[in-house]
Amino acid sequence: MLRNKLFKFFNVFVHTFVAWAVLMFALNFFTSSSREVFTFLHILSAIIIFAIVFHSYYQAHEHSSPFFTVIQAIVSFVFFEIVYINFFQPAPNHLLDFIDWIFPFFLIASTIYAVGQQKSL
Repeated sequence: MLRNKLFKFFNVFVHTFVAWAVLMFALNFFTSSSREVFTFLHILSAIIIFAIVFHSYYQAHEHSSPFFTVIQAIVSFVFFEIVYINFFQPAPNHLLDFIDWIFPFFLIASTIYAVGQQKSL
């Protein structure tokens, strides 16, 4: 039973890492844009990337609970962000403000949940 739960968490962890890594890669292309364009592209790409990745997750794991999947993805996402900010952030001016981190984070969680709810219907 515990092994099965760890396997499910590891699957969510890997899917979250893939989506997070693709998002970070995409954000590197948007850094030269204006603040408004960067914010729009950041939010749009976060929604699209996480929707695609977790659509594939829910196809493989049809009976996964969207609520617990979101919880696991949030924990994984925060872990990746903490590691990135503390060890790999090139500029020390990264602030966890509402527009750059909290709002996209909320939309990512909502996207994962919505994709899971759609697959369970």
